[in-house]
Amino acid sequence: MDWFWHVLVICLVVIPVTIMWLAIAFELFTRRDLKWWQRLAWILFILIFPLIGSLIYLGYTWATAGRRAPGRASALPRFGNQASNVPDAEGDLASLDRLRRNGVLTTDEFEAGKRRVLEGNTPDGGTSATQTADESLQATATDTEPKHGAQ
Repeated sequence: MDWFWHVLVICLVVIPVTIMWLAIAFELFTRRDLKWWQRLAWILFILIFPLIGSLIYLGYTWATAGRRAPGRASALPRFGNQASNVPDAEGDLASLDRLRRNGVLTTDEFEAGKRRVLEGNTPDGGTSATQTADESLQATATDTEPKHGAQ
């Protein structure tokens, strides 16, 4: 019956702690909001004291999560201007260029879309931050194509 307790300890303690330790080590290598010497100190700390160091690191990051310096990059990925109502002109121009290079847009459609992005206008004449260049130009490109069964 000793084997049962060994398997239980391995499954419920050793494997989760190892996964937590590896995830923290990976996060420390990918974080850019810490200086190099801070990352090095944390890595050495969790290498020397794996369980205690990992738990202290988790507590420290949880306690300081809302107090990151505003000028420094966050460790979280950025997904565009979701909280802002300002359109992302640079992203829209990059999307237009990608669509032109992939053959979805002609040169004239690209120039018209670029003009709309730079002026801040949508195809219907209004301004909207929610409609991206991809959506408006995809709709323009597909409207000019013949429908199935239509000649």
